[in-house]
Amino acid sequence: MLGPDLAISLQRAGLGLALGLTVGITAGVLGGLLRSGEYLFNGLVQVVNTIPLLALLPLMIVWFGIDELTKVLLISFGAGVPMYLNLFAAIRGVDQRLIEMARTTGAGRLRLVTRVLVPGALPGFLVGLRFSLAYSVLGLVAAETVNADQGLGFLITQGQTYLQTDQVFVGLAIYSILGLVADQFVRALERVLLRWRPGYEAA
Repeated sequence: MLGPDLAISLQRAGLGLALGLTVGITAGVLGGLLRSGEYLFNGLVQVVNTIPLLALLPLMIVWFGIDELTKVLLISFGAGVPMYLNLFAAIRGVDQRLIEMARTTGAGRLRLVTRVLVPGALPGFLVGLRFSLAYSVLGLVAAETVNADQGLGFLITQGQTYLQTDQVFVGLAIYSILGLVADQFVRALERVLLRWRPGYEAA
């Protein structure tokens, strides 16, 4: 049955995405706002970013086994790294003139963060969210090759084993639809959250 396998895959993707975004956003904010945070996180994330998800798979199996934890952690790696990179760059890319202007008007650190840095970094955050959602789907594909007995990856593996190409195509189509839905979700967020920022509209 497709329904239960889809539900299992969505649960894995949701847990991994939530964990990855939590770590990515926290590290991105600390790295962007604090020099010590940059020293702590930036080099490590840059190293992890150069390692393909599938290359991490054997190491994670050795450390965490082949249960659900490995699958969730693999998805969280895919979601957390692009969020950190884009959020860090967005915070550091806020116009310095706006920061100086806020300081000259007597804005404290909290007001500077909430009124200048957060709005200024929001576009970059949404870019990071788009990549995180896309890479969480890729992480899901990789994760469900690990001893899965449920999920879309299991269906695809079963279809490959028994030469049921229609089942393989259905699984791939659902993965593609999940990626498209995630992208449209971020686009809707952009339209709501970035209404204050006029941008180029294609003719």
